[in-house]
Amino acid sequence: MVSLASFKYAFRGLKEVISSERNAKIHIFFALVAIIASILLKVSVLEFLFVFSSIVLVFFAEIVNTAVEKTLDLISQENN
Repeated sequence: MVSLASFKYAFRGLKEVISSERNAKIHIFFALVAIIASILLKVSVLEFLFVFSSIVLVFFAEIVNTAVEKTLDLISQENN
């Protein structure tokens, strides 16, 4: 069973990614642009679901990429 603490940690992680990663801020900006454009262009519900799903997938990929980079930074002190 999922506890409220799990959500607290998840939102804390999202906040950390957004506050510390420049690319995450760029993704948030363009996600808002895409949502506003979808509203202004009056896309259908199905089209909006595709837009929203794309936004979520891109942000998820950014979070996974950040986690991998930070893990590799702990393993190797070499600057890449």
